[in-house]
Amino acid sequence: MRSTVVAGSFYPFSADDIKSMLNHFNANNVQMKKSYGVVAPHAGYVYSGATALLSISSIDYENVDTVVIIGPNHTGIGRNVSVSFDDWETPLGVMTNDKLFSGKLVERSSIAEHDETAHAREHSIEVELPILQYVLAQRNQKVNIVPICMLDQSMGTSEKLAKDIIKVMKELNREIVIIASSDCSHYVPADWAERHDREAIGYLLKGDTAGFNRVRIENELSICGYGPITVLSTLSSIQGFGGAELLRYTHSGVVTGNYTEVVGYAAIRFLRP
Repeated sequence: MRSTVVAGSFYPFSADDIKSMLNHFNANNVQMKKSYGVVAPHAGYVYSGATALLSISSIDYENVDTVVIIGPNHTGIGRNVSVSFDDWETPLGVMTNDKLFSGKLVERSSIAEHDETAHAREHSIEVELPILQYVLAQRNQKVNIVPICMLDQSMGTSEKLAKDIIKVMKELNREIVIIASSDCSHYVPADWAERHDREAIGYLLKGDTAGFNRVRIENELSICGYGPITVLSTLSSIQGFGGAELLRYTHSGVVTGNYTEVVGYAAIRFLRP
């Protein structure tokens, strides 16, 4: 069991306080659509929780078996692509690992490995889970999860992981969605962040994964989860790109009042045809 490590810091410690905070954000008006997955931010809820809730709420989870949650490795600990086989506990309860999918992914992939050490102190996946649990509870639905932590976020590795996920999805006849956990530019002026982040996002909205990575590199964008985003974008292109939508772009300055050094947050949905 992987127990919570950032409750009380990134999000409230108690279940009631989490629910109260997410109730306050209120994403009830978002239109659910059949999706390959979403990009959702993973900062503290006070900064990005409303955007993450909007993103995760926008998925139609009907008939979805498994949510593959892919986050960047901030700690530098563990394998290049680390798959957790554990169930994950948050203050809202336990999310069950799709161990068959997790195991098959490691078995079939040349890059994904079973490794819990990468997940032990990493927040990028955990922060998404209470939001997912909250949304599913409201809809009286249940899914299993496959948590994947990426230290190697290169385009080659990301594209290979996308293909491996598709391979296992088809072999097991699983209906999956992906949550790609990522913030946008870090600690830059708000106008700079928004201009350059929106440029990079524009390529994703056209299904141009290579273009996204090209401008990210050219502009030295500090988008921390570019690997998970590339996995989702690649998978959607292979499966049949149905378009993508930017549901919201915002930044930490809206909360802090400091517009000279912000972190950007985006909710992006990749649609099925």
